[in-house]
Amino acid sequence: LPATDELQDDDYGSYFDEVSGKALSAKKVADARAEELDYADRYKIWEVVDEAECWSNTGKAPIGVRWVDINKGDDERPNYRSRLVVQELKRDVQAEFFAATPPLESLRFLLSLQRSGSRYFGVKLKISFIDVRRAHWTAQVHRLLYVKLPPERWLKGKCAKLLKSMYGTKDAAQNWEMEITTFFIDHGFHPGLSSPVLYYQPIRLIWVSLHGDDITSVASEEQLTWLYKALLTKYELKYEGMMGPDEHDLKTATVLNRVIHYEPDKTTYEADPRHCEIILRELDCKEAKPVTSPGVNIPWDNDSKALSYEDTKRYRSLAMRAAYLSMDRPDILY
Repeated sequence: LPATDELQDDDYGSYFDEVSGKALSAKKVADARAEELDYADRYKIWEVVDEAECWSNTGKAPIGVRWVDINKGDDERPNYRSRLVVQELKRDVQAEFFAATPPLESLRFLLSLQRSGSRYFGVKLKISFIDVRRAHWTAQVHRLLYVKLPPERWLKGKCAKLLKSMYGTKDAAQNWEMEITTFFIDHGFHPGLSSPVLYYQPIRLIWVSLHGDDITSVASEEQLTWLYKALLTKYELKYEGMMGPDEHDLKTATVLNRVIHYEPDKTTYEADPRHCEIILRELDCKEAKPVTSPGVNIPWDNDSKALSYEDTKRYRSLAMRAAYLSMDRPDILY
């Protein structure tokens, strides 16, 4: 990228969103990358050393890195995020690098518990949404890892020895899980029996579902405030606030890219609309007319030709995106 002050907001076409494929503003990408490197300095995620040290200790060259640029917002409300990702390929399945993901039902359970649990526990329950910023960079590494410096910090004959976890390393998610689990246990929480990233605090009556760096919790307003302040002593947070019946509470929130609406008599839950938009765009169906039936039977054509390599990748990608979307859209399960 050229110097940021040489770029304009309307310079598009050279950088693209990793998720949607849309063109991104070069200036906003440059700003997002500069912000990421500022965080890297603050968190002291690496130590600059000679490449010779890497070769001596590992027998290999430093692992490559690359930028992943996305707009987590939309065209009207852009929210650019650039992540510096290590290109440590996962060529085999290694159980020692496993990190848990909570079942999607845990989010639905918390939304239901917030509405119905007050009458059973005698307190007004609310639900809070907290995002830990640069979560992986707060976790210690437990292996000797050397990576290339990003182009913006390149020094001849130098590389980076990791002190903290980075996105793209095999055990980054596991290291973060170990870090945040230690925090919860130290504060009186019990990990779940069915999933180690579900937590319960029996004295304070707090239920938590942890999905990566997203922390969704149900408790009284007093206890949610306590949890927020406790997390704030150790991590930088993006705090969505609390959802509940009081006038000052949130009535709309986004959790794991799902849109949650709180209404007087119900809570509604909407799937991430971007997945549907991507599928329709990729299949050139944006102008297609809707139908009332869930699908149609298409006779098998024995003379059909095998897909090309690129079309096979595209088919797999779209099929799995639709399968993921169907967890929130039972109407498309067929």
